[in-house]
Amino acid sequence: MTKHIIDVYVPYLNTEMDFNPRAKRKPLEILQHDILELREESNGKVECIFCNIHEANASKIKKSEVIDIMQNGGIDQLPLVYIDDTLVFKGQYPDKQELRDTLDSL
Repeated sequence: MTKHIIDVYVPYLNTEMDFNPRAKRKPLEILQHDILELREESNGKVECIFCNIHEANASKIKKSEVIDIMQNGGIDQLPLVYIDDTLVFKGQYPDKQELRDTLDSL
């Protein structure tokens, strides 16, 4: 597998990462966990950057497309998931298999 960079733009960031399988987890927690597992499976060839849209100002958002999407569609468009600068998921939290399939197709 070649190295991939995943950028995830979310409405909030979860700082409490409780991976207790009995606990009901939020979609962002599951995504964070899945990306960590993919990173381990790939021996570090998957890197991820999470950006909290509410705390970031426009100068911290590298992709002008993100600003355009937010201005035109609002928060309902989140999360935005980019892999290697290509928007691959919009408005949904992908599961691990969807991420794996997308990484394999690139």
